[in-house]
Amino acid sequence: MCGRLTPEDLERHDNQGMTRMEALQQCGFPSQQSGSDVLSSEEIKAYLELHIEQGPYLQAVNEPVGIVTSIMGVKLLSIKLMGQSGHAGTVPMNMRHDPIMAAAEAILGIEKICSADASKPTVGTVGTIGIEPGACNVIPGSVELTVDIRDIDESRLLQILTDIEALLSEISLRRGLEYQIENVLAIKKADAAAELVQMFREIGLRRQNELPEMYSGAGHDAMILSEITQMGMLFVRCKDGISHHPDEWSHASDICLGVEYLYEAVCRLAT
Repeated sequence: MCGRLTPEDLERHDNQGMTRMEALQQCGFPSQQSGSDVLSSEEIKAYLELHIEQGPYLQAVNEPVGIVTSIMGVKLLSIKLMGQSGHAGTVPMNMRHDPIMAAAEAILGIEKICSADASKPTVGTVGTIGIEPGACNVIPGSVELTVDIRDIDESRLLQILTDIEALLSEISLRRGLEYQIENVLAIKKADAAAELVQMFREIGLRRQNELPEMYSGAGHDAMILSEITQMGMLFVRCKDGISHHPDEWSHASDICLGVEYLYEAVCRLAT
């Protein structure tokens, strides 16, 4: 819809080698994009989205609905540490170039970098680790890991990337390793339109409820659509902040209240 999808995007493949285009075709989508799929800003007055929070804040402040003011930017890194594989029993500890130990050190270092200032919303997550050759009696030859970094401050995100590279350089030099970093994904933060945030405030106050304002650490459709139109977003409280899990749950009354706010917002925009 935003016209940002490139042929290269569609050729990216999963771990089984299937491309995005092949997966789309299996689901019945056409083999090529249509120019009519792309919408201009003139065609969309606004984009509104209602979503569960996917976090614990609303439950902590005992509020059923919150206003999203911005969505965090994301940097996704793929890191590969390359050492020397060898027999687990025959290579002395002080003669090893072990990438898994370097990876362990790097992971703890990344945690330290991302949690250095508790007043900032920076988060960093190592989500996947791959070890080669992956045998119980073999020192690994290489380790690959992904690092997901998120923040609402783009300059801080860039500084964190610099700090991570410096960390990897120091560890690799000291341990006699090589490393590679690939920037897999970079998404800038998205701000909700000020007039839509104000509209949600007014809707809440009309119901004698001052809605809390918050940022989103998860990416949403609103983040993408903000490239071509003004966006506004509401969060609904979810139990214990759990999402992407079978225990994900929100109370029907909270959802209904969120829908009522959304409905009033749509009616206001339509007039």
